[in-house]
Amino acid sequence: MPDILAPGQKRSMIPPISGLDNFPCNPFAPSCHSVAESKNAPGINAASANLKRESTMNPSSQSRVLPLLCVIASLILTTPVLSQAPEPTQKSPPLLQVIGLEIPVHDLDKALRFYEKGLQFEVREKDDDWALLQLGAASLLLTTAPKSSDSSLSPPLSGAYLNFRVENLDHAVAKAMEFGGRFADLAPQPFALGKVVAGRDPSGISFNVLRIDGDTVEGQIAVFNLGIVTEEIAVAEEFYTGLGSEVYSRDWLPRTLPLQNCGPISLVLHDKIEDPGVRHHRNSLVLMAKDPEAAIEELEKRSMFPKSSIGRCRIMGKEAFSIFDPYGNRLKIIPSDNG
Repeated sequence: MPDILAPGQKRSMIPPISGLDNFPCNPFAPSCHSVAESKNAPGINAASANLKRESTMNPSSQSRVLPLLCVIASLILTTPVLSQAPEPTQKSPPLLQVIGLEIPVHDLDKALRFYEKGLQFEVREKDDDWALLQLGAASLLLTTAPKSSDSSLSPPLSGAYLNFRVENLDHAVAKAMEFGGRFADLAPQPFALGKVVAGRDPSGISFNVLRIDGDTVEGQIAVFNLGIVTEEIAVAEEFYTGLGSEVYSRDWLPRTLPLQNCGPISLVLHDKIEDPGVRHHRNSLVLMAKDPEAAIEELEKRSMFPKSSIGRCRIMGKEAFSIFDPYGNRLKIIPSDNG
């Protein structure tokens, strides 16, 4: 940890040593024998003994060697003692990791065709009433109906949606339209990083297609982040950082706050969104934990949410928990494959 300097103080390359000003180690001084006798200069006594023996054999050697000896002594005495630097603290992984989004759809086959052909997702697993897709590190769970046993907790309207970054905006929009995507306005709109076009999937689920200035996208399309609409960013920030996320930048406040280190997908909080249809969906964020029950207990200790708001559900045949963020967005917590 660096030391604290007083205002206006300049850091010296060589730390001060008590009594050094009076120490006879000027390489141009006529004599430097006191350096060899100093207790503060270990290793110099032996050099001095060799010097004395050499000087008896060659009287002129002393005048040649003494200046060099003084320089060596000066370096030894003025070199700071460096303690071993502490190893950097390894950050513990977040308690919960955001891995994707669950979207209820009207027609599973149409939704599969759209996301697989139109947005290049890969189908990983499929059952009669759900399908798990993946694009890069992002997972997308399509369901035809909620598979939840917590009947007292009806799924709320959600403000969660996906943002896709693309290599070619026109090509990506045309491809999505070919397989059932809808766009109210095809004209790209400017935003902080480039241009964006807002769309809907065949079930009316909102998503955004982004072209970021100077960006190169492997495979021409990738999940950029997962957007979350909230009424108060400060309240949502406290909640999601409590789950393990970190603020990436505050440059876009007061309306937008990107988060990072929350899992394979980054989050971005919005206090308002232009498309009111986003709140018409019942999407759920999908989070993963090695031990969901232990994670829930830890979050309860932190007073992250009231116990009455915790529910149980099933996702892809797995027991899961459901909780809600301060704005009513639903989060489902599933166990990791190695949990």
